[in-house]
Amino acid sequence: MSDVANEYNLDWPYWTQQDSPSGEYDYGNAEMLAQSLSKAMGVKAKASSGYHGARRDDKTWIFEPDSSLEADEPEDMPVEIVSPPMPLTDCLDKLEKFFKWAEENGAYANKSTGFHMGVSVPFKGGTVDYIKLALFLGDEYVLREFGRQGNHFAESAM
Repeated sequence: MSDVANEYNLDWPYWTQQDSPSGEYDYGNAEMLAQSLSKAMGVKAKASSGYHGARRDDKTWIFEPDSSLEADEPEDMPVEIVSPPMPLTDCLDKLEKFFKWAEENGAYANKSTGFHMGVSVPFKGGTVDYIKLALFLGDEYVLREFGRQGNHFAESAM
């Protein structure tokens, strides 16, 4: 629905929270993290006050709340970080910088987190064999390796 909202400049209602309890998303802290990422990587970044509440573009990294994320410690803040689409060559460079920044800032992954990567297939004419594409991407192997087979947030394309 966020695509519809962005296309037609609509504002969808969403919940926001003032004075977030510990262990929950805090917009002010997310904005500071976005500024830190921006400085460290030389990218545009911003925080959102709601899940999918920020307008997406092809340059901005977005920090947003995600109710499926759980912090290990009460003083930690769960946050989803969404990068803009980018070519694979840029992605590999940015991922290296991102993980360095994340480690320097005490970020961690746990059983509630995921790592999602979309793959675009340019249309060259003819048809795409989606079964071969899903097999090529190997999502069942990745789900098995990380114990995510039964997680409805990360279902297999198969």
